[in-house]
Amino acid sequence: MSHSRDIFESRKQFQLERIILFSDAVFAIAITLLILEIKLPESDGEVTQQVFLNKMKDLIPDFIGFFISFVVIGQFWTNHHRLFGYISGYDGKLLWLNLFMMCMVALMPFSTHLNMQYGNLDVVWFLYSMNLAGIGFGLLLMWRHIAHNKELSYMSNDKNFMKMARVRSISVVIIFILGGAITFLPFLWIKWLSRFFFFLLFPVLGFIRKKYSSRKNILSQVTK
Repeated sequence: MSHSRDIFESRKQFQLERIILFSDAVFAIAITLLILEIKLPESDGEVTQQVFLNKMKDLIPDFIGFFISFVVIGQFWTNHHRLFGYISGYDGKLLWLNLFMMCMVALMPFSTHLNMQYGNLDVVWFLYSMNLAGIGFGLLLMWRHIAHNKELSYMSNDKNFMKMARVRSISVVIIFILGGAITFLPFLWIKWLSRFFFFLLFPVLGFIRKKYSSRKNILSQVTK
């Protein structure tokens, strides 16, 4: 009986590792494809240093788009990595939720390329923002799923931690959606503001982490 259980546990761990390896591969490929969207400058005539510098200057918006997407995908990867660090089991729903998130990650090179080429168009920025919101939404759904399944995560009993994880994920989704939606408002300064709206993530997530860390300390003192 014990031997059969050991085999089952080993197989379950192997399947979890397959999910993680597959997800890491999708993240890695998506990040790699980002840089391939930046094309080397071409010239019909002689390429002097000045001509080269002028052409590289034209690529600055593309590099900005690359770095923004790289940082965002990297942040989502760390959150995904943290999530699966708390997972001890899996079911069919978790697999499909993870596949949904990977689908959104795989779309990032395409939406980033659109943003590089036509980022001045409101509809393009909206689509790019919705792509990011989709990744965040997939992560939120997985946090919600494991929070209600003790068989999937030992952390499901830590209500304060699970609430913090869900609030963080909800905040990310809301910020990306708002960042895309406000670009349609008929004010030029708001359209520019929407391009920097994502930077709200850092103070908002920092505030949430501090708030729930303080609450955890208070609860631990009360229960002593």
